[in-house]
Amino acid sequence: FQGLGTFPNKHHITLNENVSPTVAPIRRVPQILHNRLKLKLEELEKSNSIRKVEHPTEWLQPLVIVEKPNGDLRLCLDPKQLNCAIKREHFLIPSMEEISAKLSGKKFFTVLDMKDGYWQVLIDDASANLLTFGTPYGRYQFLRLAFGVCSAPEVFQRKNYELFGDIEGVSLYFDDLIVTGETELEHDKNLKIVLERALKFNVKFNKTKIQFKQSSVKFMGQIFSQKGIETNKNYVKAIIEMPVPSCKNSLLRFLGMVKYLGKFIPKLSQITAPLRNLTRNDVPWYWSTEHEAAVTQLKQILTNSPVLTFFDPKKEIVIETDSSKDGLGACLIQEEHPVAFASRSLTKTEMKYAQIEKEALAILFAVQKFHLFIYGLNIKMYSDHKPLESIFKKNIQSISPRLQRIRLKLLNYNLHVTYKPGKQMYISDALSRAYLKNEKVLKSNQEIDYFVHSLTKTLSMSESRKEQFKKETKNDPTLQLIRNYIETSWPANKNDIPTDAKPFFKIKDQLYSIENLLFHDYKLIVPKKLQKEMITLIHEGHFGIEKCKSRARQIFYWPGMSHDIEMFIKSCKVCEKFARKNSYQTLMPYPITKRPWERVAVDIFTYAKISYLVMYDAFSNWLEIVQIKDKSAVTVMQEIKQIFARFGSPDVLVADNVPFNSEIFKKFAMEWNFKLAFRSPNFPRSNGLAEKAVAIAKSIIKKAKEEGKDMYSALLAYRNIPLKHINYSPSQILNSRRCKTKIPIAQELLSPELCKNMTKKVEYKQQLNTDYFNKRATDHAPLDNNSNVTVYNHVTNTWEPGKIVNTHQFPRSYVVKDSLGNTLRRNRHDLRMSQNEYQVKDHECESISQNNEKTLLNLPQTSESGPQLSSDLQNPPFQCVKESYVTTRSGRTINKPIKLDL
Repeated sequence: FQGLGTFPNKHHITLNENVSPTVAPIRRVPQILHNRLKLKLEELEKSNSIRKVEHPTEWLQPLVIVEKPNGDLRLCLDPKQLNCAIKREHFLIPSMEEISAKLSGKKFFTVLDMKDGYWQVLIDDASANLLTFGTPYGRYQFLRLAFGVCSAPEVFQRKNYELFGDIEGVSLYFDDLIVTGETELEHDKNLKIVLERALKFNVKFNKTKIQFKQSSVKFMGQIFSQKGIETNKNYVKAIIEMPVPSCKNSLLRFLGMVKYLGKFIPKLSQITAPLRNLTRNDVPWYWSTEHEAAVTQLKQILTNSPVLTFFDPKKEIVIETDSSKDGLGACLIQEEHPVAFASRSLTKTEMKYAQIEKEALAILFAVQKFHLFIYGLNIKMYSDHKPLESIFKKNIQSISPRLQRIRLKLLNYNLHVTYKPGKQMYISDALSRAYLKNEKVLKSNQEIDYFVHSLTKTLSMSESRKEQFKKETKNDPTLQLIRNYIETSWPANKNDIPTDAKPFFKIKDQLYSIENLLFHDYKLIVPKKLQKEMITLIHEGHFGIEKCKSRARQIFYWPGMSHDIEMFIKSCKVCEKFARKNSYQTLMPYPITKRPWERVAVDIFTYAKISYLVMYDAFSNWLEIVQIKDKSAVTVMQEIKQIFARFGSPDVLVADNVPFNSEIFKKFAMEWNFKLAFRSPNFPRSNGLAEKAVAIAKSIIKKAKEEGKDMYSALLAYRNIPLKHINYSPSQILNSRRCKTKIPIAQELLSPELCKNMTKKVEYKQQLNTDYFNKRATDHAPLDNNSNVTVYNHVTNTWEPGKIVNTHQFPRSYVVKDSLGNTLRRNRHDLRMSQNEYQVKDHECESISQNNEKTLLNLPQTSESGPQLSSDLQNPPFQCVKESYVTTRSGRTINKPIKLDL
């Protein structure tokens, strides 16, 4: 009787073919349970019930941890997916007639209950891999047949039969074994053989459940004695002791139940006549002895043959259950005949359950009450609460704790829960309203409420914070309405619910109340008054919107929570100041040039304390690199003149602002017949050609210096390399010939040759570049006048407050006033919408307007700055903007250069 038993031979779980293994995610375990879980795992390892797994396994089952009232833990699996893949053995279960025949004429009976049930069946390594589960301490697998495996009842019955089935006077029914004898000597002899064989093969029995050498015993839900089979009064007690109807409604329910079974009751109309007369509207309610006698007679008829029948495990098993606001009712039915009835009142705690929890409790009550009949068999369970159908299909971990606890207790039963309208379930409906008031509640059911209430004990909050939540939940009218719906019932129509409570309607089956707190699944529902405070705590550390949403969704719930978090973080001034740069905007490329040296970009850079001038042709990609002694306008102009003397003047020279915006340079542009264009302020990507030229030039210079070689040799090599997608080199495109280098080359290849289809090739290359860039770019929403914004400061790399004055004439450009009152022009890339209201100083300064702008030329912008795409470049009305003056932080006035807007 002590220890854990072990049946001989290991069992192999067989799966259907072509089944895909499933790996359930390892569930998080509350920190408060970690130490106890570790001790429980060690205890099960020592008893050879589980073992740790290091090798990979294809299956991983979800683990469910149940905390008992004594603090001990029970580890259960939820193998729903595995059960769908298991091949059932369908071992023959003995019928009631077969067992009755074997027990006929016996006078002495002993009933033995197998201890720990399925855990006495060892499984092989392949099957153990199927029962692998994850914990915070690694993966483990069961070495014994775990509860919840759908094939376990048949396997257990077969193992029992193989071990004890050949013994005279012994009958088996799953985990119950009955030993009989016509004489005491015969009984003792048979019992001795059973015990000796159990000792030999290490099979254990439950000492507390033995019915030893009795003249009558309870077995398979019936009472067996030398007289034969008798009905167990516990299964008809719900009818016999049913309260007498106290009003017309209760009488109508009783008559509905009787009528439902009427085809088995002779002279039903004659017996029920006085009762039916009492239900008439013109007859006052008066309960007499005649009515009492009719009800008593009907109770006797209902609890005896031919209405009541004996249970037969080979017939289809149907159980109907129902829950009223005060009681539970259930009826076991086979071939439309009732087999057993059950009812009881709800405890004060159970009365506060949500209606879906009461209906699930009714199923648990029925299963526990009819356990001796239905254990190990397929059961068709009917309930008039339709949401239970989906609840029993869901993963256990995804439902509320109370429903989860009920489901765990039902894992040992093969249930198929189906919806059936209440008006068609007369018996269970009547029993749930005319329930037995003194029926005891099983002690094991107390674990349900302990398990649920333990949730509040594991909440990671102080007692003062918990009391604050309880107080504000109580003071929140919407949450109190929700709590009332949970404890009574929800309106059938969503439109009958107040507006503030409507968002809860679609999740009503996942809501529950514990100790005056409301939960959605495991998430605490936050009262309206505490929502902003909780968002502030979630946003501690100033993490981004998605991270804060993810954190909140794990622990809190209220309708619109994601939106509230998003708006809170968007209005956070700290986050706004240190936000990342805006994402790239889609390209707005320059128009395609038609010939070499039509548009040329120029820039200056410094490397290793040496300044360089670079020039880059948009059509041919020809690169010029010139070392300069200083960055003055005169020096730069002289170097550019030398380049122009070789290749001629371009139509347009795109440049940075300084020193190319000086008066001397403007004069140079007029004399040499080209137009100047300048990039947008603080937006170098608007002169993408120059940025590309600088990058190439720096690469050539760095590598040449590293090798100690001449950079001009590398520059010559670059000019002679064919361009991707064009297959001509910059030298061929610009000069219509290849340059001679150190590499041997045929004389014919040095001959002049015109490049063909260049315009199409350049267009194709530009389109490829644009498409590639736009994959990671997005267009920002336009901004309205007087909108609050933040402006990116390229010096401090932070965002500073500002306000939109108006939209600039050029695409994606805005006139902005910053917090100091300075009027600036900025690209949309450097602006962000702000939820905050900022105070902006007003300076008496010249505003930006089109009237004071000098018309120089109209050159479309490149990259993200926003071009004015135009195919006509002969007389473009491009304008250069002069910004109003600005001051430094100390107040010194800065004279702004005249700039060309791009």
